[in-house]
Amino acid sequence: MLCGDAIERQYSDEMEPPGRPLPKPDYRAILGIVSITSGYLMANELPADLTDSLIRWLVEWGPLEEGASAGDLNLLLGDLAQRMHWAMSDEDVPYPASLPRRNTFHLEVPAAAVQSCTDALAAIGGTGIRTEPGPTGSWTTRPTGPNGEHERYSTDIPGSRTVLVDFADLSPDPAYRERVRELDVLAGRWGGRFLGSDR
Repeated sequence: MLCGDAIERQYSDEMEPPGRPLPKPDYRAILGIVSITSGYLMANELPADLTDSLIRWLVEWGPLEEGASAGDLNLLLGDLAQRMHWAMSDEDVPYPASLPRRNTFHLEVPAAAVQSCTDALAAIGGTGIRTEPGPTGSWTTRPTGPNGEHERYSTDIPGSRTVLVDFADLSPDPAYRERVRELDVLAGRWGGRFLGSDR
């Protein structure tokens, strides 16, 4: 979520002469801090006051705009991780662009229900709706006898399709959790299931 002034600062910063490069161990250390912070944030284990402090600092000095959420912070951490990888690389590749503020959600439904599912997703504001072959090779185990033996069995939905849809809801925001619940119910309407999201 970039505000106009932040975009101008980003572009002007990129046009300035480069500063001193860091040794690669320093880049790896910073990348580790960014990645660990993101992991705790995604798991809802980052203290709320620390999350708020990071957002306030990045609103004041960085590319987040006023009203940014924990999901916006996590998206930015993903951007920073990509840029740290870029800085450590010896390859001549472009500076990584910011990730778009959208999240792709994956549902699995029977092929016969695809049209109904995509219509329902469009009705609740989903965009970029597309389909691809359903997953295969999913399995779990269940008890099969009095002695506690377990048997492996497939959890694939025969002849299914994966429906992908974009929403702006980002983990770990409350709106993301509400979206997951909504999509889980929607997929279950046709004997399908919610598979997960990209972010």
